[in-house]
Amino acid sequence: MFTATLDGTPLELSEPTLREALRAAVERAEAGRSPAPSGSGTSGGRIIVEALFDGRPLPAELLENPPTDRLDAGTLALTTADPVEVVRQTLLDACAAIGQLRSDQRAAADAIREGRLEHAIAPMQECLGVWQAIRDVVDHGSRLLPAAFEAGGTTGSGAPQSTGSGGTPAADRQPGGEPVAGGELGLLIERLGGSLRELQDALRSQDFATLGDLLGYDLDEQAGQWHDALSRARERAGA
Repeated sequence: MFTATLDGTPLELSEPTLREALRAAVERAEAGRSPAPSGSGTSGGRIIVEALFDGRPLPAELLENPPTDRLDAGTLALTTADPVEVVRQTLLDACAAIGQLRSDQRAAADAIREGRLEHAIAPMQECLGVWQAIRDVVDHGSRLLPAAFEAGGTTGSGAPQSTGSGGTPAADRQPGGEPVAGGELGLLIERLGGSLRELQDALRSQDFATLGDLLGYDLDEQAGQWHDALSRARERAGA
């Protein structure tokens, strides 16, 4: 017999399918209200953070598009978490990662300036991966806890905030027009994107002087600004 649980509590299913189990789990999780911090922008519902089928992680494609086939056996165990706590922890992890990021960027810059290009490749790859992970934290966190990422203001350079139609900062919009993050984070996202494009151009043209400057100065400064901005976002999340 197929069974499904949410945080150890059995789910009542109208039919023994993964789609029905996930539908019922999401419905119950969203109804599982708990007090949310004032101004956090969340109503307190919980989110599913783990899905195990017979003790193994359920593949992402099955989570995104669960099948309607009837199951005769198996156990689906789902675990939820408070979205506020999830955002707090991911922001804390991102701030911690920035320390290593700055070290890797400086190591790559030093290797480039000293002509040891082969020693710069691995640190640069690490840096690009960390920057992508930090951007993912903002993208996902702003959907779970919008208010923590929407504070107005300026970057450390004091640059004014530009806005698009409807008053949402232009830098804070995805191609489809959906806000991602507001205020200083929106401006930092825009600046980071420009710097990473410059980095790729310098790599293609083998402009090592520009590479060294980007890694040793520009991206190092931005890493410090991101650390401060993410720390403030964590405070707004109620940390």
